[in-house]
Amino acid sequence: MLFLSKNIRTLLTVKYTIVVALLMLMYSAVNLGYQYYYLSKQVDLNLKEDLEIIQEILLTNDVIINPLETISDHQPKPYERFVEIWSDSGKVLYHSSAFKSLLLPAPPNSERYTVEPHYFSLQFPSGEKWRTIGVIVVTPRGYRIVRISMSEEHLFNQLMEIFRFMSFLTPLFLIGAIITGYFLARQALKPIDTMVAQVKKIGMENLRNRLTIINPNDELGNLAGVMNELLERIQRSFDQLKNFTSDASHELRTPLTVMRSVGEVGLQDGQSPEYYREVIGSMLEENSRLTHLVDSLLFLSRTDAEKLTLKKESFDLLEFSKECSGVIVILAEEKQQTLTINGESGIIVYADKTLLRQAFLNLIDNAIKYTQPSGSITITVSQLNSSHARIEVKDTGTEIPLEYHGKIFDRFYRVNKDRSRETGGAGLGLSIVHWIMDIHQGNVTLQSSVKGNIFILEFPTMYS
Repeated sequence: MLFLSKNIRTLLTVKYTIVVALLMLMYSAVNLGYQYYYLSKQVDLNLKEDLEIIQEILLTNDVIINPLETISDHQPKPYERFVEIWSDSGKVLYHSSAFKSLLLPAPPNSERYTVEPHYFSLQFPSGEKWRTIGVIVVTPRGYRIVRISMSEEHLFNQLMEIFRFMSFLTPLFLIGAIITGYFLARQALKPIDTMVAQVKKIGMENLRNRLTIINPNDELGNLAGVMNELLERIQRSFDQLKNFTSDASHELRTPLTVMRSVGEVGLQDGQSPEYYREVIGSMLEENSRLTHLVDSLLFLSRTDAEKLTLKKESFDLLEFSKECSGVIVILAEEKQQTLTINGESGIIVYADKTLLRQAFLNLIDNAIKYTQPSGSITITVSQLNSSHARIEVKDTGTEIPLEYHGKIFDRFYRVNKDRSRETGGAGLGLSIVHWIMDIHQGNVTLQSSVKGNIFILEFPTMYS
């Protein structure tokens, strides 16, 4: 049976045939049982009709004549009746002449016989079974015990004929079931063959191709729809990876090209020490930017591979915000910006402090970059509800158009492509913030107006 499981068509055909065979077996058993019941009832009905005739004779005539018997000395025929009548004293008053050798004693006081007809079966010494009706008939001359019997052999013969006929038809039905089952299985699995052929043709060059859905409401149509959704996700991941590789190559090539150009210029003879110090400073600045970019790329690569594990701990959110701001406030002071922190104390969260610090610092760093000198940055910590905390980072920078709100969290995306590398960055900071919020079952949103931008972090507290 193991080899059948490798072929669904064969397996379905075998199961279909087994089901048909079981149904035929059940039908045959029910049919034979019904036929036996029907034929038995017919025998009982015939016996009852014969009994009514004999009762009428016993009540009106003193001479007993069996109108059911063929007067002869031959062996009884299948449909002939065996009639016996006893007097109340136990004397045999009548015995069918065709059944001379089948005399059986029947005591007058037998509990088997009453004034109500009673059906039972007798087995004669020959082994033959006879269906019998017995009754006590009360006459003016006393009561009589009457017994009428009819052979059941013809009943069993008819059942045997029906059984032989059904046994002859069963192999034909099973062969038909095998052929029909295989055909139905083949037709049912044909859409799968079509899908397999289409999937085999899908590769990197035609990843946008989709499976044909003939009937979206059936199971195979649902399967094709799910596979199309899978292909859609694979395509998005592939496009994202391709864009990521392209953007990463571009972002890495730029600082390397700058470092090489600066180095080649610095190799020229006749330059002053101050000039060389400036060249080295420029190369170190590009190296620092390149290091930061590589660190961000490695972080995103680890998140994509799901190799980061959360190391959660509980801490006060307001104290955490002040601690992070103290690290980066010097950048705001260089641009003569005001960095303010306010909010509620005592808000305890349970999160990965290192990752949350990185997300928070990325938002503040963006706010400092995109806010004009002498602008202001306000950080507000609050309890959103009983299960969530909230951090708002508000700046007075340039409004971000609404159509960009859904894109700024994509990797390498920058609203203004013409921004310098000093202010534009690589476009990875907000995507890292988005991922950190996701892994903490929170979210990051943006509200923007002419007065500035507000980035909002919402995430569960330790009690959620």
